Amino acid sequence: MEAAHGKEKELQVSNDGLKQSLTDMTMTFYVENDKKEKLQTGMRQLDADLRKARDCAFQQHELNFQKALDQAFYFYNIPIDKGKFDVSKDFYLL
Repeated sequence: MEAAHGKEKELQVSNDGLKQSLTDMTMTFYVENDKKEKLQTGMRQLDADLRKARDCAFQQHELNFQKALDQAFYFYNIPIDKGKFDVSKDFYLL
């Protein structure tokens, strides 16, 4: 009888240890999951910021190109609206 009582106590201690391990692992899971969600949110924000910066840079490039075309028309009387302006040529013949 005493052996059975000792075995029961041993199983109870083991059971309590397993319950504590499960609780610890569950808490670790929630903490790590929260970290993962924060990282994903940060990555989405960085992606949005990168797109915005890329769009701004592209828009600035387009504006500078349009300025160059306007200057070509103003200084050299090159008709850029006629559809015969070829940007791949080094010079323009009238």
